[in-house]
Amino acid sequence: MYRLLSAGERITPPVSWMLAAALAILRATAALAALPTRVAARRSVAQTLSAETA
Repeated sequence: MYRLLSAGERITPPVSWMLAAALAILRATAALAALPTRVAARRSVAQTLSAETA
């Protein structure tokens, strides 16, 4: 994909940039995955256990 989108001369980004991008993606994924958990944790345990499943 990188080869298709780069026109003419190909310049590879520095390894530090690639590593920083990978870490940023991992952090964003972890943060977005934690959001539903944080929202669900606002309900009390008793309320969750007594809720009927449909």
